Amino acid sequence: MASERPRDRKPYVFFDLGETIVNLRDTIGVIASFIGTSYPSIAMRATDCAKSWFVGLGSSVPRDPGAKFETQYEVGKKVLMRVLRANGVPGDESDAGRLLRTAWDRWQEQARLCEGVTKEWLRGVGLLSAGVGAVTDGDELDVRRLLQRMALSRYFDSVTTSEAVKAYKPNPAVYRAALASL
Repeated sequence: MASERPRDRKPYVFFDLGETIVNLRDTIGVIASFIGTSYPSIAMRATDCAKSWFVGLGSSVPRDPGAKFETQYEVGKKVLMRVLRANGVPGDESDAGRLLRTAWDRWQEQARLCEGVTKEWLRGVGLLSAGVGAVTDGDELDVRRLLQRMALSRYFDSVTTSEAVKAYKPNPAVYRAALASL
């Protein structure tokens, strides 16, 4: 229990990376831009399509511990394919996957911190903590590349991805792996 912890011992701190540290909402605009450019027939609905994808991705990752694990990219391209088809765009998962990968790479080039989060603040949290970890549903390579591009890696003693654990939050396995990493 927290009340039994010695007062002189620093706590461990964990953050969800997306929408706590890194602003993910900007992905909507980037994906909308790629949808509008790639599929002019639905350009007027591109932002709505991107919003549907964003919400659909969050609700489609397999959170049931008994479900087969799929990476966020795999889930994301299936969701994007469904959104495009629902808007009259023929295509397959490979088309959706190419668009998604290109848009995600572009977004990473301009990714920014959430409002109120600064590198100085993250540094301060690290100084006050025994260890700082990030726990995220993102895919391993994408998360590592994002942290490198944003020069954030140095602020985290550990990064636990759902892909590495083969489970999505709130599965306890994700949090056990995060705790074990510190």
